[in-house]
Amino acid sequence: MGVGSQADPGRLALLARRSAEAIQRTREHAATGDWLATPALRRRVAILLWMQTIVFAFLFAGARGWIVPLQHPGSLDFVSFYAAGVLADSGHALAAYSRVAHHAAEQAALGPGTPYEYFLYPPPFLLVCGVLGRLPLPAAFLAFEAVTLVGGLAVLRAILDLPWRRCIAGLLAFPAVPWVLLLGQNSFFTAGLFAGALLLLERRPLLAGLLVACLACKPQYALLVPVAFVAGGHWRAFAAAAAGTVLICALSTWLFSPAIWNAYLVYLSSCQPDFRAELVASHSALVMPYGAFRSAGAPRIVASVAQAIATALAVGAVAMLWRRQAALPLRAAGLLAASVIAAPFSLFYDFVFILAALCWLVRHGRRGFYPPWSATVMAACWMLPGLAPIVGHLHVQLAALVAPAVLLLSCTWDRARLPGHARRALTSH
Repeated sequence: MGVGSQADPGRLALLARRSAEAIQRTREHAATGDWLATPALRRRVAILLWMQTIVFAFLFAGARGWIVPLQHPGSLDFVSFYAAGVLADSGHALAAYSRVAHHAAEQAALGPGTPYEYFLYPPPFLLVCGVLGRLPLPAAFLAFEAVTLVGGLAVLRAILDLPWRRCIAGLLAFPAVPWVLLLGQNSFFTAGLFAGALLLLERRPLLAGLLVACLACKPQYALLVPVAFVAGGHWRAFAAAAAGTVLICALSTWLFSPAIWNAYLVYLSSCQPDFRAELVASHSALVMPYGAFRSAGAPRIVASVAQAIATALAVGAVAMLWRRQAALPLRAAGLLAASVIAAPFSLFYDFVFILAALCWLVRHGRRGFYPPWSATVMAACWMLPGLAPIVGHLHVQLAALVAPAVLLLSCTWDRARLPGHARRALTSH
């Protein structure tokens, strides 16, 4: 008994020392990001990609009634675009902004009983939808998702400046990607335009401005572009973006009649309250500050004030980054992240913008250094969007932290200094 008692303190001390060493090693790996540079991580990402593919294929088949017959047909966001396109292509573009007519077109495409999907996009997006409306629904869905996915991935690969084999699994396994494909959303279309414009900004400013003008299809994500271009002195890109936007809006007005804008505004004002209420009720959809506060049970006024403060801070951060002429990857990442924060609606599938921002940060880190903890924070930002539809039902919207974290990294990156041994993290991978 006495011998055992005398030995216990020694064993406890050894255990405590080993625990402290393990914690220290973990902290070092997390700070330097070395744990992300292991071949095993690539295998796990590939396994995650296959698992997501199987799960979402099952969900898609179930939503279509291919596994168990459904009493009412399931819906998908794409049918909203398609129905508006059918109406526009048939010469009834104004009906795209009539809830009754638009819902009837959705039911004609998917079947009676199809739940209503809002079409809150401005008239320029009808230029895209009208082309899709000429095709049968399955062909239109596959064509739109395939073209935008391949185009968006090509832009992201160009940002990373890596061979396809070294980046394709990590891009496709990003948790928001399968949701985009499952719902038939346009996130790769808009994020690809935005990220592509930033990629061309310093070499082809006029073309970059024209790509920004195409965001007239989803203008809520271009709200901070004028702030960035003016603060950075990118006047040619600014002029091209302004002129391109005017031309696209004029084209849609000419094709669909001037009354299309009044119809859009009336429809938007009538549907937006119901749409926002549905998103707040889902707890997981809205991932900007307003959605996070509402999911936590905060009153609307508190959530609105929090959103206003966050938007003001995002505007200030973008102006600072672009005015002090930070490296283009940091400016681009900051603008993409701030745009998610400031948008009136940011949903979990819009995190493709965050994927683009992370690609810019990886590009900058590979060519320079990774500040302490930056690689680990970026990995967390890559993973957290997958929790949005899950954790949101617990009234905790952790995904709302992702965009602010990426924006903070962009603003503070070049002010950090990293010990030489830590600069190897990810740089050679």
